[in-house]
Amino acid sequence: MSAFIAFSLRAFRESMQSWSHALFRLIFLPLVYLLVFGKVMNPLLAGPGYAAVAVPGIVSMLVMNAALGTVGGVLNRGYYFRSMESWLLAPLSLSWLMLAWVAGGVLAGTAAGLVGALLAFLLLNLTPLTRIFHQPHEAAPQRHSTTRND
Repeated sequence: MSAFIAFSLRAFRESMQSWSHALFRLIFLPLVYLLVFGKVMNPLLAGPGYAAVAVPGIVSMLVMNAALGTVGGVLNRGYYFRSMESWLLAPLSLSWLMLAWVAGGVLAGTAAGLVGALLAFLLLNLTPLTRIFHQPHEAAPQRHSTTRND
């Protein structure tokens, strides 16, 4: 089990290895999306709550990009540096090794989602529990009986 955790953390560390690239991917890109779709587009479009609708999509895009980039990066580096053969010498089976890389991708995706949610809170004051539409619910109009009492 310790080998599984070690390979998972290794995949996560490899995705965060270049700090300039990691900061750009985790902070600058979501910052641009949140500013454009949250601050600029929100007042231009009719109806309340456009930012509250766009932010979950932006955060989920960050999560998927980070997770897929981590797993794809491990496979790409393994092919480029010809280390795929050495994976067979690992103390894990190949299926557990793949699961460890996926777990590292989950860690990277979780980190990206937390950073994106924090930026959404700081820039737009949106929390995960923010209502999409802030209009109060109106009661349905009462129907009156159309039968005649003669």
